[in-house]
Amino acid sequence: MGQGLEGTGQLVHIYISIVRHISNYSVSIPVCQLRVRVLRIVLSAVITDTLVMKSHLFAYGTLEIPAVMYAVTGQHCPAGVAVLPGYTRYLLANKHYPGIVPQLNAEVEGLLYRNLSPQVWQRLDRYEDDFYQRQQVTVLSARGEPIEAWTYIVPVAQQYLLSQTPWDRRYFTKHRLRRFLAGISSRVDGQYRQQKV
Repeated sequence: MGQGLEGTGQLVHIYISIVRHISNYSVSIPVCQLRVRVLRIVLSAVITDTLVMKSHLFAYGTLEIPAVMYAVTGQHCPAGVAVLPGYTRYLLANKHYPGIVPQLNAEVEGLLYRNLSPQVWQRLDRYEDDFYQRQQVTVLSARGEPIEAWTYIVPVAQQYLLSQTPWDRRYFTKHRLRRFLAGISSRVDGQYRQQKV
């Protein structure tokens, strides 16, 4: 998100320069106003698109596995290692996928998927359904850089469904992944059979 705001600032400077440039020409006031109005509309759309396109996802469970991310979104999304401080991760009771909740002096390792499109976010939200809550957090990149990102947390009302068993990605990948992927590719009424992070 920080990168998105930086890009927006550059667009604003460009906008101001163009408006000043237009003002230097001897054109009628209505024509000049029309040009400025059109320019505002165009740049507003570009700025909005820039902010949306700079939305990042911190994935810590099944979406941390590129094959699952591709099955859900239909795209190969660039990603890097990241850490979310102040949270811990447990399996949901009687499930094969985890959830995260706030906890002091804890951290969760995962992947940071960068610059996801609105279409990808729609698919992610549908995949997570209404069990999880999408929330903005600050993660640390492999270089220690703080980055604003979205992640799916377990809301307070659902936290009683968490077990005390840690998420084991290697075990899931070896013993559960194939069946899980088959469930994602099979849909019932447009909804995913397998769900959650």
